[in-house]
Amino acid sequence: MSYDGQQYYYQPRPMFRFPTLTPAVKVILYANVGCFVLQLIMPDIMRNYFALWPQDFFRGRYPWQIVTAMFLHGGVFHILFNMLPLTIFGFGPGLERFTGARRFCYVYFASGIGGNLLFLAANVKGVVPVIGASGAVCGVLAAFAMAYPERWVFLIIPPMPVKVKWLVLVYFCLELLLEVMRGGNSGIAHGAHVGGFIFGWAYMKIVYKLSLPFAWLERLKWRVRRWFSSVPRPSIRLRRRGSARKYRPIDDDSFIDEEIDPILEKISRHGIHSLTARERRTLKRARQRMERG
Repeated sequence: MSYDGQQYYYQPRPMFRFPTLTPAVKVILYANVGCFVLQLIMPDIMRNYFALWPQDFFRGRYPWQIVTAMFLHGGVFHILFNMLPLTIFGFGPGLERFTGARRFCYVYFASGIGGNLLFLAANVKGVVPVIGASGAVCGVLAAFAMAYPERWVFLIIPPMPVKVKWLVLVYFCLELLLEVMRGGNSGIAHGAHVGGFIFGWAYMKIVYKLSLPFAWLERLKWRVRRWFSSVPRPSIRLRRRGSARKYRPIDDDSFIDEEIDPILEKISRHGIHSLTARERRTLKRARQRMERG
């Protein structure tokens, strides 16, 4: 398209963007892919020593299998079905931004280990090894549904939008039904999936009260930036109670970059519970000043 001899090009906005992978999700993805490559190189060693064998577990042999089995998979489609919801579909990055990287790992490993334990409890005499990150991924889905219950997702089969809470609830009921009907004879560890859902839900229920959703932090950051850029700069300086140290004006432009932004970044990486008393006072003071403005 041209106008007065000048060329203009229209670049349409993409309808779908891949989510940005967060640090913990990247590490988990690389670990699963790396272990899958090792399975292709030395399948017998990885299967015999790192898959979860029920008989070896109850005899006290190879106790690390309860964890290492989460990083082994039975084929390309198995690892794809586990890693796609965790990465491309955005459940992993979304949950990590809500909880922080450390607590995201707690949810992931608690769900995976808990799912394996529940499967072992239901299959005491089992002779087939358990592998896969399905229990951990199901726990991430349950935790994500608690963090963002009203968020909409679009299903591929059938093609329709649905809220996350209903999707996870239907998925959980389906896995529970399959476990009751088929037990451990179907070739799929439905008990591990059920255990992952339960442990993911229980962890989030115990640790978080869901009174401060991460979306509120994003809105707060945007509102603080807008308020600081619009109000005039008073000459009044804040003083810490009981101290003679002077602070620069709270509406100073550098106050956002040096004080507010690091606090919000810390919350996004490690969760609201990682803030110190001083950081909580700073965030509260900024919020009160914004509300009065």
